[in-house]
Amino acid sequence: MGVRRFGIGLVVAIVFLAGAPQGRKYSARELDDMSRKELVAVINQLSSALEEAQRSTNPASTVDPTEAQPDSCTASTDLGCGDSNSGGSSSLDVGSTVAVGAGHTPAAPGFPGQVRGRQTRYHANDGFRDYDSVYPGLWAASPNATSELFPLGPRSLPSAEKRTQAAKDEELRKEILRREREGLPADELEERRLGYVKNQFNQFVSDRLSLRRRVPDTRPPECLQQRYPGLGHMPRTSVIVVFYNEARSTLLRTAWSIVDRTPPELLTEVLLVDDGSTLPHLAPEALDSEVAAIPKTRVLRLPERVGLIRAKVRGVEAATGDVVAFMDSHCEVNDGWLEPLLAEIVRNSRAVPIPLIDPTHYDTFSIGQAIAEIGVFSWALEFHWLSPPETKVDKERALTRPYPCPIMCGGIFAIGRAFFIEAGTYDEDMDTW
Repeated sequence: MGVRRFGIGLVVAIVFLAGAPQGRKYSARELDDMSRKELVAVINQLSSALEEAQRSTNPASTVDPTEAQPDSCTASTDLGCGDSNSGGSSSLDVGSTVAVGAGHTPAAPGFPGQVRGRQTRYHANDGFRDYDSVYPGLWAASPNATSELFPLGPRSLPSAEKRTQAAKDEELRKEILRREREGLPADELEERRLGYVKNQFNQFVSDRLSLRRRVPDTRPPECLQQRYPGLGHMPRTSVIVVFYNEARSTLLRTAWSIVDRTPPELLTEVLLVDDGSTLPHLAPEALDSEVAAIPKTRVLRLPERVGLIRAKVRGVEAATGDVVAFMDSHCEVNDGWLEPLLAEIVRNSRAVPIPLIDPTHYDTFSIGQAIAEIGVFSWALEFHWLSPPETKVDKERALTRPYPCPIMCGGIFAIGRAFFIEAGTYDEDMDTW
């Protein structure tokens, strides 16, 4: 079974989850035009085909009736010991969405995400369990995989210098908030109000924080002990950041955090894709000189606004890395965010790893702690977050072990560029995300 071409998107996720064994592609527009009865018939047909494929692939095991149901499967938006997110297929030979935990990327203000773990799967009846026992071939290493693993390098580990800088940046943040509480002059009050109107977050605070602020390292201690393929054995990555009328400070802070906290051996470029921004601070004469100061970073300006989905595809077409990692334009990655994602792609070139995402508070810009959650669809195609069982063993596994996920939000993830193109990229009929 295999899908030769399909679109990646929330609407079609349940369709390629089921596998589309005959190579049938359903676009977002086709699905949108279907009645609910027709859509359920398509899903049931594909689910039956997936069950049959699972039996033939692993005849010794029986397929649990809940396995083919999106609302019984793990979901994620990120990968082990790092953070990012994405969606992909959990079909056996199509691609695997992997949530990886134990490392974090504080992300978009007010937009929490999630990701963690490999070999563990959330099951509605018995919590996390070893996924390899169900699909023994799913995590087979790719031909490029190396058996030699190494600890994280100094750039990705905590240090006294990093902790000192994080403390200074935190003091600055608290001082800005103290000024707000005590009362701002009229001009700054108006500046704060307009920032909220434009961005729905506190741009007043963001603009006064360092563009290279050091955020707290929220990774569990176990995450720091993980071992990964050597830097020379992992693919080089293009990080794609699509923006439209983004605040200057959050956009540049996103780029600086990627460059500062990614091993240079793994980073090909940071590609800022301008989807037709109209604000003066994002015009070439204002932005280009600031971007030129950020190593390995460039701006790709689209001639007209095409929307988030098509802008991401244009970014992939322009990217030169072996892997593309999508990032929102108001994120701050943490140390060690990329290695866990790339390690999963080294293991399986068709994996789509997504990270755990710590929330950045929209008003105070404080960094929270993400929780392990699973994104799922109901049979009515309603998206939900599913929390795993609150047992000690499940929490420990969620901290450091990636697990397969059928559904993700779609904003932050890594994927092999060649596989993304082979899979059909995003469905460009999707006009909104």
